Amino acid sequence: SSFVGSIACASVFAIIAWPAMRAWPAMRVLTLLEHVNLFVPDPEVARAFYVAIGCLVNPTGTNDRQVHVNSGLSQFHLPFKRNVVPGDPVVVPQAWAGRIELVSSEAPSDILARIKADDRLTRAGVLAEVGVGDDGAWVVRARGPWEVRLAWEIRAAPAGLADAVAAAGPGHAGGVGGILGMPRLVHPCRPGGAKHIAAF
Repeated sequence: SSFVGSIACASVFAIIAWPAMRAWPAMRVLTLLEHVNLFVPDPEVARAFYVAIGCLVNPTGTNDRQVHVNSGLSQFHLPFKRNVVPGDPVVVPQAWAGRIELVSSEAPSDILARIKADDRLTRAGVLAEVGVGDDGAWVVRARGPWEVRLAWEIRAAPAGLADAVAAAGPGHAGGVGGILGMPRLVHPCRPGGAKHIAAF
């Protein structure tokens, strides 16, 4: 199914059930969010941001039109040239209107260090901070290069998730980095709209 927002879209496919997710109450019905598509005007800044938070570049899907990055078995597809007019560069970036939640095998200090060490991200206005989530555990909240708020939340991966991802097979070309999964995307919708999205 595809859920289309005003400024971004996510394609959601049921591929594989992660046993480690079943112990995470809010995620019991999730199998896999396969990929999120976001237009980006600058592929190098996009690549720097996603690598800094712990994703890995997919060398097969990355080309002269788009950057693909792996987030566990999920992906972000980041076109910087549009299909409407072949070769037409992206001028207006897309930003997720809600919240993108990721889980990581890395320490939060490692994520922050990579973000702060890259001057391109500083110039692009990327911000990141470590806080405490509702469960009392650490959470990294970040603002991406083309966002106006802290839309990214990265938490510690649940125990056993790394083994579950490895057992699922080779995954995408390029492998799996510190980010092991994308358990949830939160997107605001108009009152009454959620039931129609669910039915679709």
